[in-house]
Amino acid sequence: TVIHFSGALSSSSLDAARQKGAAVFSVHPPLPFSGVITDTGLLDSLTYTAEGQGDAGIIEKLFPNVRYILPEQKPLYHAAMCILSNYTVTLANAAQNILTEIGLELSPFFPLLDNTLNNICVKGAEQALTGPIARGDTGTVQKHLAALGPPELKHLYATLGRATASDALKNHFIDKATYLKLKEVLTCE
Repeated sequence: TVIHFSGALSSSSLDAARQKGAAVFSVHPPLPFSGVITDTGLLDSLTYTAEGQGDAGIIEKLFPNVRYILPEQKPLYHAAMCILSNYTVTLANAAQNILTEIGLELSPFFPLLDNTLNNICVKGAEQALTGPIARGDTGTVQKHLAALGPPELKHLYATLGRATASDALKNHFIDKATYLKLKEVLTCE
């Protein structure tokens, strides 16, 4: 059995081993690898994602909490992991840049991020939404856009705002008329 741990590459990258008779698997530990992992106990608490060919018994012995996907689903899976991890960092950096501009630091606002993640865990992503878009407050959204300086920051805010408005409509936070008004306000060109 040959296993690799890439989130991006499927088990097909191990085809040479498979052709020689080995079972091949890609098993991904969903962790941000921005440094050395010192808490190895964390590895036991993860839900691993796997795909491959061969007897999965060894995978389940090594990784008791595993979910399986198809090899062709690997790019979508990895995109989701990048959104959860990498883009959260990008959003925190954008917030930090705005806060720095007005003389504040990001760290005092970590409880907001912690509580947002807790709400997602407790309520689910569909019901954890809060803020002006969930309330249909187009006036506040317009003020935000007017205050944001660099065009790329306005574009980021507007792009995420349109996605948030779609989620808010789908999950019954706002009605269709409010959604259309928000969508119009969030058109940044």
